[in-house]
Amino acid sequence: TGHVGPGKAVAQTTAPHPAELPSAVVALENTIVSAISRAEKSVVAITRTPPEGSIAILEDSAPDAPFRQLQRSSGQLPLPDALGVILDRNGLILTLSDLLNKTDLFTVTTTAGLRLAATVKASDPRSGLAILEVSSTDLSPIAMGNAEQLRKGALVIAIGNPHALVRDGQPSASWGIVSNLAQRIGPGIQLGSPDQPTTANQSLHQLGTLIQTDAKLAFSTGGGALINLRGEFIGLTTSAATIAGHERPAGYAIPMNGAFGRIIDPLKEGREVEYGLLGVG
Repeated sequence: TGHVGPGKAVAQTTAPHPAELPSAVVALENTIVSAISRAEKSVVAITRTPPEGSIAILEDSAPDAPFRQLQRSSGQLPLPDALGVILDRNGLILTLSDLLNKTDLFTVTTTAGLRLAATVKASDPRSGLAILEVSSTDLSPIAMGNAEQLRKGALVIAIGNPHALVRDGQPSASWGIVSNLAQRIGPGIQLGSPDQPTTANQSLHQLGTLIQTDAKLAFSTGGGALINLRGEFIGLTTSAATIAGHERPAGYAIPMNGAFGRIIDPLKEGREVEYGLLGVG
């Protein structure tokens, strides 16, 4: 008890020490930290430069010089447009097809600070997926998961922000739950950047293929990784949530399940994706 004035006693409660967290909270925190640590090194930033703009390497004159790795001959500093996810150590990177223009030059920046020239190996606008290829044998591929095992309410983590990745090698992370499954986008909605007018009128996502999550996704997180608590890759984040008419603050991701695995496999080999068709004429 404590005293307030003469003869008056009031009950006092002792606040728990800040370090005395419930064991379940500590376990969850450690799980999230570990999942991010395993997966973030497999996320890269993609910088797109028009072919007429030559690229020069800037000197690392200061450790905190922002976006010091690339510069056009005009003196303008290009910013990264998108994200990608490393699929294998030999240089294959999964991203969104709407973010790519085959006539542009691409540079990939890893969390280790590597800056690698990239080319478009294959692109499939119907699924919205594309593969970039870089010349490297020492990348950190992400562990693959299975989105078919997802349920509403499952905890997920989104890893993105290409600007932060290029600046200091540290992609941002946010977490939330799976809000819904098998979500669809409307006709004419694009999943890529605003300066790429490609629409998704014939996209598989009109049929209901997307994961919806309340994890915070900014526009620049397109092509990033959605992972589970084991650090496994279960979805490629899109930019659909930033478009008018979509539920906010919803984020969407293309699921990494068996159906999309069968699309990714030929793309990794540089082949066109074949789709079955049944109809009546």
